Amino acid sequence: MGKKKRKQKLQVPVPKEGIQTDVQLQGIETMAEELKQRRLLSERRGERKRLIKQLEDERGSKIISYFTADRRNLGAQMGSDTIPFFFEHLQSVKKVEKID
Repeated sequence: MGKKKRKQKLQVPVPKEGIQTDVQLQGIETMAEELKQRRLLSERRGERKRLIKQLEDERGSKIISYFTADRRNLGAQMGSDTIPFFFEHLQSVKKVEKID
């Protein structure tokens, strides 16, 4: 009988930082897009607050606003479960002359 051949293990060089799969890259891209959207929403929120403050100053009133959606052509209805929040909010506001 002859000698048995030993199986050689195939060694693939792996970079120290590891291998990034398509799934990992997609996850990174998704996280980057989410951060971009959060930054954009924060900027929009700041702009809305500035405009509301400007209207309050011009009208001499306090404004209560309710946003159902932040994207164009994507409106939503006000849910009946939000009405108690308005009531609580109105109760927490100091007495003012005008509310718009």
